[in-house]
Amino acid sequence: MKKYMILTLVVFSTLLSTALAQQINISIEEGQSQPSVVIEERTYQQGTVNVIYPYFSGMNNKNAQAKMNREIEATIQTFIKDNTNEFTKEAMVKYNVQSLSQEIVSFTLTQYTYTGGAHGASGREGYTYDLATGIRYEFSDLFAFDNVARADINAQITAQIKDRDIPTFGPFQGVSDRPYFYIADNGQPVIFFQQYEVGPYSVGILEFPVMAKTAR
Repeated sequence: MKKYMILTLVVFSTLLSTALAQQINISIEEGQSQPSVVIEERTYQQGTVNVIYPYFSGMNNKNAQAKMNREIEATIQTFIKDNTNEFTKEAMVKYNVQSLSQEIVSFTLTQYTYTGGAHGASGREGYTYDLATGIRYEFSDLFAFDNVARADINAQITAQIKDRDIPTFGPFQGVSDRPYFYIADNGQPVIFFQQYEVGPYSVGILEFPVMAKTAR
Protein backbone atom coordinates (compact mmCIF):
# COMPACT_ATOMS: atom_id res chain seq x y z
CA MET A 1 0.00 0.00 0.00
CA LYS A 2 1.36 3.42 -0.95
CA LYS A 3 1.54 6.14 1.66
CA TYR A 4 1.64 9.87 1.07
CA MET A 5 3.42 12.17 3.49
CA ILE A 6 1.61 15.41 4.29
CA LEU A 7 3.84 18.18 5.63
CA THR A 8 1.33 20.80 6.73
CA LEU A 9 -2.40 21.07 7.30
CA VAL A 10 -2.61 24.14 5.08
CA VAL A 11 -2.05 22.13 1.92
CA PHE A 12 -3.87 19.04 3.19
CA SER A 13 -6.28 18.55 0.29
CA THR A 14 -3.85 19.49 -2.47
CA LEU A 15 -1.15 17.05 -1.45
CA LEU A 16 -3.67 14.23 -1.31
CA SER A 17 -4.63 14.63 -4.97
CA THR A 18 -2.88 11.37 -5.85
CA ALA A 19 -3.80 8.21 -3.97
CA LEU A 20 -4.32 4.50 -4.24
CA ALA A 21 -7.62 4.05 -6.10
CA GLN A 22 -9.86 1.02 -6.18
CA GLN A 23 -12.58 0.91 -8.84
CA ILE A 24 -15.90 -0.23 -7.43
CA ASN A 25 -18.17 -1.69 -10.09
CA ILE A 26 -21.91 -1.52 -9.43
CA SER A 27 -24.23 -3.74 -11.41
CA ILE A 28 -27.23 -1.93 -12.87
CA GLU A 29 -30.34 -2.88 -14.77
CA GLU A 30 -30.85 -1.80 -18.36
CA GLY A 31 -32.24 1.70 -18.63
CA GLN A 32 -30.97 2.87 -15.26
CA SER A 33 -28.43 5.65 -14.93
CA GLN A 34 -25.17 4.39 -13.53
CA PRO A 35 -24.17 5.79 -10.12
CA SER A 36 -20.51 5.08 -10.81
CA VAL A 37 -18.13 5.65 -7.94
CA VAL A 38 -14.42 5.17 -7.35
CA ILE A 39 -13.28 4.87 -3.75
CA GLU A 40 -9.72 6.08 -3.29
CA GLU A 41 -7.81 5.22 -0.15
CA ARG A 42 -6.05 8.30 1.13
CA THR A 43 -3.50 8.44 3.89
CA TYR A 44 -1.85 10.92 6.21
CA GLN A 45 1.17 9.99 8.31
CA GLN A 46 3.12 12.49 10.35
CA GLY A 47 4.77 11.84 13.69
CA THR A 48 2.39 9.93 15.93
CA VAL A 49 -0.65 10.50 13.68
CA ASN A 50 -1.59 7.84 11.11
CA VAL A 51 -4.82 8.26 9.15
CA ILE A 52 -6.47 6.23 6.39
CA TYR A 53 -9.79 7.38 4.98
CA PRO A 54 -11.97 7.11 1.84
CA TYR A 55 -12.22 9.69 -0.92
CA PHE A 56 -14.92 9.46 -3.59
CA SER A 57 -14.53 10.23 -7.30
CA GLY A 58 -16.11 9.31 -10.60
CA MET A 59 -19.65 10.08 -9.43
CA ASN A 60 -22.20 11.49 -11.88
CA ASN A 61 -23.31 14.18 -9.45
CA LYS A 62 -20.17 16.20 -8.82
CA ASN A 63 -21.88 18.39 -6.23
CA ALA A 64 -22.88 15.30 -4.26
CA GLN A 65 -19.35 13.95 -4.57
CA ALA A 66 -17.83 17.21 -3.36
CA LYS A 67 -20.24 17.36 -0.43
CA MET A 68 -19.34 13.86 0.73
CA ASN A 69 -15.61 14.43 0.43
CA ARG A 70 -15.82 17.82 2.13
CA GLU A 71 -17.60 16.35 5.15
CA ILE A 72 -15.15 13.47 5.51
CA GLU A 73 -12.05 15.65 5.09
CA ALA A 74 -13.38 18.13 7.67
CA THR A 75 -13.60 15.29 10.19
CA ILE A 76 -10.09 14.10 9.33
CA GLN A 77 -8.56 17.55 9.53
CA THR A 78 -10.16 18.15 12.93
CA PHE A 79 -8.80 14.83 14.19
CA ILE A 80 -5.29 15.67 12.96
CA LYS A 81 -5.39 19.17 14.46
CA ASP A 82 -6.66 17.87 17.82
CA ASN A 83 -3.93 15.25 18.02
CA THR A 84 -0.92 17.15 16.72
CA ASN A 85 0.48 18.06 20.12
CA GLU A 86 2.99 16.99 22.75
CA PHE A 87 0.44 14.94 24.71
CA THR A 88 -0.86 12.50 22.10
CA LYS A 89 1.45 9.50 21.86
CA GLU A 90 -0.54 7.67 19.19
CA ALA A 91 -3.51 8.66 17.01
CA MET A 92 -5.07 6.58 14.24
CA VAL A 93 -8.09 6.60 11.95
CA LYS A 94 -9.14 3.64 9.84
CA TYR A 95 -12.21 3.10 7.67
CA ASN A 96 -14.26 0.12 6.59
CA VAL A 97 -16.71 0.13 3.69
CA GLN A 98 -19.58 -1.89 5.13
CA SER A 99 -21.81 -1.94 2.04
CA LEU A 100 -22.12 -0.47 -1.43
CA SER A 101 -25.19 -0.64 -3.65
CA GLN A 102 -26.61 1.25 -6.61
CA GLU A 103 -28.14 3.78 -4.23
CA ILE A 104 -26.00 4.09 -1.12
CA VAL A 105 -22.57 3.61 0.38
CA SER A 106 -22.24 2.87 4.07
CA PHE A 107 -18.92 2.97 5.89
CA THR A 108 -17.40 3.58 9.30
CA LEU A 109 -14.49 5.67 10.52
CA THR A 110 -12.85 4.36 13.68
CA GLN A 111 -10.57 6.63 15.70
CA TYR A 112 -8.04 5.64 18.34
CA THR A 113 -5.97 7.93 20.54
CA TYR A 114 -3.50 7.19 23.29
CA THR A 115 -2.22 9.89 25.63
CA GLY A 116 -0.81 7.64 28.34
CA GLY A 117 -2.16 5.48 31.11
CA ALA A 118 -3.50 1.95 31.01
CA HIS A 119 -5.12 2.15 27.60
CA GLY A 120 -6.23 4.46 24.80
CA ALA A 121 -9.67 5.59 23.71
CA SER A 122 -11.60 4.52 20.62
CA GLY A 123 -14.57 6.07 18.86
CA ARG A 124 -16.55 5.19 15.77
CA GLU A 125 -18.77 7.12 13.39
CA GLY A 126 -21.09 5.67 10.78
CA TYR A 127 -21.66 7.30 7.39
CA THR A 128 -24.46 6.27 5.05
CA TYR A 129 -24.72 8.40 1.92
CA ASP A 130 -27.15 8.59 -0.97
CA LEU A 131 -24.90 8.31 -4.02
CA ALA A 132 -27.26 10.30 -6.24
CA THR A 133 -27.61 13.33 -3.95
CA GLY A 134 -24.79 13.17 -1.39
CA ILE A 135 -27.31 13.28 1.44
CA ARG A 136 -26.09 11.64 4.63
CA TYR A 137 -28.85 9.56 6.15
CA GLU A 138 -29.88 9.34 9.78
CA PHE A 139 -31.25 6.00 10.99
CA SER A 140 -34.79 7.39 11.02
CA ASP A 141 -34.48 8.45 7.37
CA LEU A 142 -34.15 4.82 6.30
CA PHE A 143 -35.95 2.80 8.96
CA ALA A 144 -39.16 3.04 10.96
CA PHE A 145 -38.34 4.70 14.26
CA ASP A 146 -41.62 5.54 15.93
CA ASN A 147 -42.31 4.49 19.52
CA VAL A 148 -43.37 0.98 18.53
CA ALA A 149 -40.39 0.39 16.24
CA ARG A 150 -38.01 1.87 18.78
CA ALA A 151 -39.34 -0.39 21.54
CA ASP A 152 -38.86 -3.41 19.27
CA ILE A 153 -35.25 -2.42 18.50
CA ASN A 154 -34.56 -1.93 22.21
CA ALA A 155 -35.97 -5.38 22.92
CA GLN A 156 -33.74 -6.92 20.23
CA ILE A 157 -30.63 -5.28 21.67
CA THR A 158 -31.57 -6.25 25.22
CA ALA A 159 -31.96 -9.87 24.10
CA GLN A 160 -28.57 -9.80 22.34
CA ILE A 161 -26.88 -8.38 25.43
CA LYS A 162 -28.27 -11.30 27.41
CA ASP A 163 -27.49 -13.93 24.77
CA ARG A 164 -23.92 -12.66 24.34
CA ASP A 165 -23.44 -12.30 28.09
CA ILE A 166 -22.19 -8.73 27.72
CA PRO A 167 -21.30 -7.02 31.02
CA THR A 168 -23.15 -3.70 31.34
CA PHE A 169 -23.34 -0.82 33.79
CA GLY A 170 -26.98 -1.66 34.43
CA PRO A 171 -30.20 -2.36 32.51
CA PHE A 172 -29.98 -1.25 28.89
CA GLN A 173 -31.42 2.26 28.64
CA GLY A 174 -32.41 2.10 24.97
CA VAL A 175 -31.20 3.69 21.75
CA SER A 176 -30.79 7.43 21.44
CA ASP A 177 -32.82 9.68 19.15
CA ARG A 178 -29.96 9.55 16.61
CA PRO A 179 -28.29 6.16 17.02
CA TYR A 180 -24.89 5.38 15.55
CA PHE A 181 -25.38 2.91 12.72
CA TYR A 182 -24.26 1.50 9.39
CA ILE A 183 -25.79 -0.77 6.78
CA ALA A 184 -24.22 -4.21 6.50
CA ASP A 185 -23.61 -5.84 3.11
CA ASN A 186 -26.79 -7.91 3.55
CA GLY A 187 -28.84 -4.71 3.86
CA GLN A 188 -29.38 -5.10 7.61
CA PRO A 189 -28.82 -2.07 9.86
CA VAL A 190 -26.22 -2.40 12.60
CA ILE A 191 -26.57 -0.08 15.60
CA PHE A 192 -23.45 0.50 17.65
CA PHE A 193 -22.47 2.18 20.90
CA GLN A 194 -19.28 3.95 21.88
CA GLN A 195 -16.95 2.81 24.64
CA TYR A 196 -18.51 3.18 28.08
CA GLU A 197 -22.01 3.88 26.69
CA VAL A 198 -23.33 0.45 27.67
CA GLY A 199 -20.53 -1.39 29.44
CA PRO A 200 -16.94 -1.16 30.66
CA TYR A 201 -13.83 -0.58 28.56
CA SER A 202 -13.31 -4.32 28.13
CA VAL A 203 -16.41 -4.68 25.90
CA GLY A 204 -15.18 -2.01 23.48
CA ILE A 205 -17.47 -0.54 20.84
CA LEU A 206 -20.58 -2.71 20.86
CA GLU A 207 -22.42 -3.55 17.64
CA PHE A 208 -25.93 -4.99 17.34
CA PRO A 209 -27.48 -6.05 14.02
CA VAL A 210 -31.22 -5.41 14.23
CA MET A 211 -34.30 -6.18 12.19
CA ALA A 212 -36.09 -2.98 11.20
CA LYS A 213 -38.80 -1.99 8.76
CA THR A 214 -37.85 0.47 6.06
CA ALA A 215 -39.20 3.98 6.43
CA ARG A 216 -40.36 4.14 2.82
